[in-house]
Amino acid sequence: MNASTGPREVRYIVRLAAEVASKSNRTRRRFQGRLAANLEDAILSAGAHGTVRDRWSRLFVTISAAESVAENASAAPAKRESADESDTESDVESDVGAAGASASGPAAGADKTAATGPVAVADRATAAASRVFGISSFSRVDAETGADLGEIVRTGLDLYRDAVRGRRYAVAARRTGRHPFSSRDICVDLGAALNPYGTVDLTTPE
Repeated sequence: MNASTGPREVRYIVRLAAEVASKSNRTRRRFQGRLAANLEDAILSAGAHGTVRDRWSRLFVTISAAESVAENASAAPAKRESADESDTESDVESDVGAAGASASGPAAGADKTAATGPVAVADRATAAASRVFGISSFSRVDAETGADLGEIVRTGLDLYRDAVRGRRYAVAARRTGRHPFSSRDICVDLGAALNPYGTVDLTTPE
């Protein structure tokens, strides 16, 4: 996507490190609050605005690029929404190996030529945030869909058919919440939809 016409907001899923996730609920709640605040500080230090949603099992971060350092300096502090272990929001995440949909640390698949574009700014903010203690990994969100298997497959096909074309790929999916389909259903159906464009390789995908 061209940086000049692309969205000014980029979203990420942040997975928690075992050191945080293994704590008692009371301690974990306190640690996650501190982690979210540290993420906000790291994002601001990289010249971006951030909104952190705490959904207990993971954090959802929205990063907006600032027009300039001066704009960022006068911007309102990042906002944070919190939740506890009783939060029941359902979500589905799906990674395609050849598409660079996820990464440990800074998000993969960024446009290296768009150094000042929203995605590039967000990826720099993510690189700064990846040094915050308590984070296991980041995944950039390429799209958001409803919890419908057909919609997930159609969206994944539109996003990744060109990325897997002529390459080896694998689909990995993980759900939280209750759905009428399984994580394996996503892997099988999306993998089959992409199969005309590439070669499934669950061991060494590109």
